[in-house]
Amino acid sequence: MSTENPLRQVHNALWTLLGEHSDFDSLVPDGLRRVNWIGSSRAPEVDGGLSPADYPRVRVVPVKIKPHLQRTSNGSSLDVIWQVQVATGDQRLQTLLDIEWAVYRALLTWETYLRDNLRWSDKEFVKLARPLETETNLDDKKQNRGTRGWSAVWTGETRLWFTTSDL
Repeated sequence: MSTENPLRQVHNALWTLLGEHSDFDSLVPDGLRRVNWIGSSRAPEVDGGLSPADYPRVRVVPVKIKPHLQRTSNGSSLDVIWQVQVATGDQRLQTLLDIEWAVYRALLTWETYLRDNLRWSDKEFVKLARPLETETNLDDKKQNRGTRGWSAVWTGETRLWFTTSDL
């Protein structure tokens, strides 16, 4: 029986589906460019200024959770809103467009990575995963950490269902 926190499982699965897509992997190599907030480092984000060699950078972040306790007579759910945050550090559009295309294509495999593989209390719990929208900006200082360049924030939703008595 899997007892690993379902929220961690979803976060890790999103990283896995991105990282195992060859286009994404070649555009955003594993390492400091993939800012993963789950792991051994208490501060995975690099402090201070970044050089062009530190881009593009991608982060996967849960930004909102909508709990539904006892949504049905025997079920409870969580709607988790997450973001894939992309910072290119580049004013040319090609890097941004290439990463956006790679993210879009990688998300097509959500059923394999999230619905079919994740278990909690010996049950599948991911019932829905979908991108909702993408917001693109030039010169978003927060995303680009002071370096002028294109950024995109992919917002998506994952619906998690649990048998209330298992909780």
